[in-house]
Amino acid sequence: MQNIDQQRVRRPFESTTTAVNNISLHSVLWPRQNEAGPPQTLLMVHANGFHAHCWDRIIDALPEYDVIAVDLRGHGASSKQPPYDWAQLTADIVAALEQWDSNDLVAVGHSIGGFVVSHCLVQVPERFRAALLIDPVINHPLPELASPNASGAVSRRRNEFTNSDAMFERFSGKAPYKHWQPEVLRDYCDHGLQISDGQHYQLACPPEVEAALYEGAFQVDLFDQYRHVALPVHLLRARQASSIEEMTLSDSPTLSTLAAHFPSCDDFYYPEHGHHLPMEAPDLVVRHIRELVANLAH
Repeated sequence: MQNIDQQRVRRPFESTTTAVNNISLHSVLWPRQNEAGPPQTLLMVHANGFHAHCWDRIIDALPEYDVIAVDLRGHGASSKQPPYDWAQLTADIVAALEQWDSNDLVAVGHSIGGFVVSHCLVQVPERFRAALLIDPVINHPLPELASPNASGAVSRRRNEFTNSDAMFERFSGKAPYKHWQPEVLRDYCDHGLQISDGQHYQLACPPEVEAALYEGAFQVDLFDQYRHVALPVHLLRARQASSIEEMTLSDSPTLSTLAAHFPSCDDFYYPEHGHHLPMEAPDLVVRHIRELVANLAH
């Protein structure tokens, strides 16, 4: 498969907003560009601190599918309005799916987006056909992730940039971004800022929102409910630290035994990649999406 970093063809998209739970939820829609297979719609849900356009390079490589990518509450072009808790993020998506009357979806979620997708599978399984969970954060009591130290570091993140070029220059070469494909980092920066006072740009996910979500981690226990999820699930896990003490935010927060809690879940472990697997290896994610959809046809 051609490396996605070398693919320059960009798919046309449109932006839309949906009023749910007293906020405006922003989504980006990509209509399918060819008739390579039967119609299929993907729902893409990003990680904490990111936005819908972080999926752009993956979506560009999947012209045979309709795609909906959402900006979670507090992220991207969606409303910056609390509460910023994980159950509320799921409630926003469930409400949007009801308004859109979306069904037969294949959902793809990364990190906190993986939690949101898995929670949707529990709450409204009738709207989905399958799911791809990419290094999801699901009720794992890791002090490294849940501690005030993690949220404190995020809350001190630089928030103001002259423009997206300055953001790209600052992040290039620094962990974890130095492991990303450059085109993915470019998309993150180009869509990751919002105008603040007519002259300055700030992060589209304010540091205090990202920090609040870290502090609210692991408040919802879904493990006993996953046994009722009969849909096929693919789980991608990234590199695990040798111990909790040595774990960083670039290591996988996903339980190695998570797949066993789902009745039909295939587990894939990629120790050569870190937690930001979709940014490091978008072509790998593309392959898994295609395999998951192809399996549904059989």
